[in-house]
Amino acid sequence: MVTRSATPCVTSATNPKDRRQTLLVSASRSTDSPSTPGRSTGRTPVVSGRGLLVALNLAVGVLHLLVADTRGSDWNLEGIGLAAVGAVAIALGFAMLCSSARWVVASSTVVNIAIVASLILSRTSGYPFGPFEGVSAPLGAYEILVLIMSSITVSISGASTILGRDRLGSPGLRFDTLAPVAIVAAALPGLALSSWTDDAAYFAGAAHVHGGTTVNSSTQHGFAYRSELTPAERRALGEELTMARAAALTTPTLADARTAGWSEIGDPVPGGGQMMIDLDRRTADGEFDPASPVALLFASADDDAPIVAVQYEGWTTSTTPPVGFTGQDLYWHLHTGTCLVDEIRVVHDESHVGTKCELLDGSWTNTISWMIRAWVVPGWENPNGTFAHDHPGVR
Repeated sequence: MVTRSATPCVTSATNPKDRRQTLLVSASRSTDSPSTPGRSTGRTPVVSGRGLLVALNLAVGVLHLLVADTRGSDWNLEGIGLAAVGAVAIALGFAMLCSSARWVVASSTVVNIAIVASLILSRTSGYPFGPFEGVSAPLGAYEILVLIMSSITVSISGASTILGRDRLGSPGLRFDTLAPVAIVAAALPGLALSSWTDDAAYFAGAAHVHGGTTVNSSTQHGFAYRSELTPAERRALGEELTMARAAALTTPTLADARTAGWSEIGDPVPGGGQMMIDLDRRTADGEFDPASPVALLFASADDDAPIVAVQYEGWTTSTTPPVGFTGQDLYWHLHTGTCLVDEIRVVHDESHVGTKCELLDGSWTNTISWMIRAWVVPGWENPNGTFAHDHPGVR
């Protein structure tokens, strides 16, 4: 006897014929299977092909959503795209649970093929357009996991298209469809907090930069720092920091910076303060010089606001950070785009220069730019580290 409620999602099938249509991925077999005669037909299937497709689509969707917001900070369009793909994959997962319609299986196949193709393309040939055009993003454990799950999804859904959708099993809330979902639900929280997801949330991958760092830390937030500097490197770094501090103290207040020819950029930003730049000080080649910061940061926009940090900028054609302070290359912070002001380059830090460089009266270009700050002013040491991006005491 087969009992069905008003919605397919609560379909209950007890007919052995329905159960024989279920694609089992376990050792359990009914007596209808010629290879295992004598077994009882009353055993519940462990997992069905439909259950696998539901779980895989939900997992792929959630994984896309986990990184969408932060990836959007590197490139807004990519963040929107990842969120959209994630939402569609999750919707298809629930649709697969409730419906046996052909379009659901076909859509799952198409979406996951697109995911596999985009991952392979962006990690081999590079992004086809946008600020990272021609640049190949790192392929980490997270991306490999998504590739595997999407490939399995394509294989199962493609096989069901050839052999018949009935091989997937009927839709409904049963053990064979919900067991894989339960496994995915148990695994996702740990994956969400892992370094795999943390790395994948940034275009630079494992080389991305977080705010809190120290010179001698070993590994934090999923990427490695220089755990130990040689004596020669420590001396070199100390000399560079001394030069940076001396450069900062030449303009102790915002009024002094204005007098020296520095110009305000935007309004004060929490964590970064008031930025001041001097386009005349920017060299065409952009080589790093600790004695010549390209921007100064002040505690506020008041004339008597004290200087709190100095800032340096750089450009590369890949996700490899530029050369900077000795042993501290991984502290560079990646930005999407560059502002051009009279052919002079300025890092596109949106909070300071505006969405499209309007606060500089400049033009925006699709390039990779880098920025690093040094909190070297006495009295404004940063508890998050000398090269942290933001200072909790700057409001």
